[in-house]
This record gives sequence, C-alpha cells and structure tokens, in this order.
Amino acid sequence: FCAEDPDGPGPVTGRMVLDENLRQLCIHDLTKVKRTDIDAVGDTGNIEGTVEYAAKFWDYVEQLLLQCPLEGSGLSAFGSACSEALMHKVGINVDEVNECMQTTREEKLKREMKQKAWSTRALRINGWRYPGTVDADPVMRAICAAFRQQPPACTSLAEPVKPQSETEAESGGINTSSFIAALLVVAGVLVGIMFLYKRSLTRHIHSALREEVMLEVQSQMDTYRQMPA
Repeated sequence: FCAEDPDGPGPVTGRMVLDENLRQLCIHDLTKVKRTDIDAVGDTGNIEGTVEYAAKFWDYVEQLLLQCPLEGSGLSAFGSACSEALMHKVGINVDEVNECMQTTREEKLKREMKQKAWSTRALRINGWRYPGTVDADPVMRAICAAFRQQPPACTSLAEPVKPQSETEAESGGINTSSFIAALLVVAGVLVGIMFLYKRSLTRHIHSALREEVMLEVQSQMDTYRQMPA
C-alpha cells in the first residue's frame, strides 16, 4: 500500500500519510458511539433506528493540521509523535489506536482501496454523494436538509441568507438594472459607430464615382479632334 508524497522533497512521506489515514480510521472505529437518530423517531415517539457518532474523532481531525502542520518541525511536525500528543489532548486512548493499526491494517486498507473517493475532499451525506462546495455553511445546510425533523442546531448555526442586493453590494457586483443600463450604453455606442461608418463609406463611394466620371469625361474629350477650317 502507498500514498502520494504531499510535500515532494520535504520530510513528510507517503508512508506517513498512509499511516495517518489508518490512524483516523481506527480512531473513528474506537470512539464512535450509538445515539438516537432524531430523524428516525416516529409520531408515536418510538425509536426506529440509531446512528453512530464519534465526537473525539471530530475533535482530533479538527485540530490535526493546526497542531501538526506539514511544514511543522520537532514535536509539532506532521507524524506519529505529534498525532499521539494530540490524541492525548482530546482524550483518545493511544495504546488502543496503535493496537488497532497493527491488527487491522491489512483489512482496513484493502477495504479503502475498494471504496475509492471521487475527490480528495469527497463527502457523502446519508450515503448520498454531496456535489456542492465543501464549505462549512453549504455542507451544514445539506446535512440539515436530510432531516425530516431538524435539530435546533440547524437554526442556530445557519448563516442568514442575504438579499441579492446586499450580497452584490458587498461583493462589488452589479445589480440587474445596472447591467441593463450598461447593455443599453454599449448598444448605443455600437449604433453610433455603425452610423459614422456608413456615413464615411457613403462619402467615399460618392468621391470615387466623381473621380471615375471625370476620368471618363476627360478620356472622351481627348478623342475629339479639331475640324479643318
């Protein structure tokens, strides 16, 4: 098994990236717990299903690239030492994770090879492929849209949708009326250019015709001879 080297000639290797991927798989398996699925509770209040959620896993991946960046050095460098220190910090049992990596390495990596992602930032929500931009607000809205009964967090965390005029003003864009006005100005300029071109072309044609007529008249005059007295 191998992974792409993320920093070329730098100190981080593809093997280190592969180990980190395996470490995160083990962290998720070891820290996930079952909890009531708010979307699976029927009208009678009976729980129809449960979901698994790994809070410590998310705490870990949220801080990983901040605490152990690729360009870090010493104990803060990307690698097993920094990862284990971060696991201690968020309350993950390091020995259990290391044992999981040793005993399930082959199984997990073979499974991941069969379930290839379509992107380095691939995301699925309830088993469905998410096609939008991978930013916090649109992803959260997509997750909330998957609920039949949305939790309070969907209301409290969602950013308010700004009116089009405010969004355009902040982004430096133009509104519809300004766009139409600009099109009218451009159309007026084009009409003016065409009028001037037509006028110039007409003058040129008239001038060329006059010259041609004068040359023809001169040519005919030269053919006349004076009659003898």
